[in-house]
Amino acid sequence: SFGLPMPLHIKHEYSLLPDGRRLVKFQNGIEREYLTDDTIITRYPNGDIKTEKNDKIIVYWHEEDKTEQIIEPSGVQIFKFSNNQIERHYPDGGKEVRLPNGTIRKILADGTKLPQKMSMQT
Repeated sequence: SFGLPMPLHIKHEYSLLPDGRRLVKFQNGIEREYLTDDTIITRYPNGDIKTEKNDKIIVYWHEEDKTEQIIEPSGVQIFKFSNNQIERHYPDGGKEVRLPNGTIRKILADGTKLPQKMSMQT
């Protein structure tokens, strides 16, 4: 059972792969892979992929809109959109939005929008 608690009513199949990875396939189409470095990768039927790393960082790929979401242990969430827009959402509700043209917008938790500026990155 690999020490993984699972409700008895959810049917699943375990596999131990030659390289030490463990694979669990659930009846609902979800697959969970346990890597030897303690990383856990969950693949959903809709194409989404959740990767939980041993450093407590979670990376979630949203297949439908081709967006990567990174959740840091601090609670900061980073969204990387397919149009190259990057947003940082802070635990206090504030946001920083970096547009593809280099413009940076900051929005405070109370909704106050700070003046826009251009990124120094090329």
